[in-house]
Amino acid sequence: METSAGRMTATVNAWLATVVDASQSVRSVHFDELGVEGWQSPAATEIPGCWLELIELAVATLQARKVRGITVGVVAPLKNRDTVPMADRERSWKLLAASLHEIEPPSLYVFSSGALREWDLDVEEHRFPLLRESGVDHVFVRYWRDAEEIVTGDEYSGAVYLLRRLEDGPES
Repeated sequence: METSAGRMTATVNAWLATVVDASQSVRSVHFDELGVEGWQSPAATEIPGCWLELIELAVATLQARKVRGITVGVVAPLKNRDTVPMADRERSWKLLAASLHEIEPPSLYVFSSGALREWDLDVEEHRFPLLRESGVDHVFVRYWRDAEEIVTGDEYSGAVYLLRRLEDGPES
């Protein structure tokens, strides 16, 4: 994956300027819309470096604007699966790189810190923590399917999440 620091900063800043009030909604933008190249077939060594770079750019911009109480993250869709994989098989960036969805790009997200609790409560869900990366608070793999998909025996959707929370209150 390739990013140009100057161009990427301007692009992320321009997108964040359109995010008027992230405390009231979930906002996201696909990597391809940000100009990130090579997201379709990243080398395992490039994950999560580029993702962390985008998170850091967004965090720096939001901190400069004194925005607090929100979460910034990258959500990278995985290929659908017939069964939920064993947790120990999903802890390697190399395996995850091979499992990334080839059509749906990862996205940069900004949302209220409580929004994750409100996402799809009526689903079967499986989460597997990954080793935390520097610069983020939570790193995990999540597989899910909704009530209708459970009844019909559909595949599980999945994604990798890297999340960083900008705490409430004044900066320390």
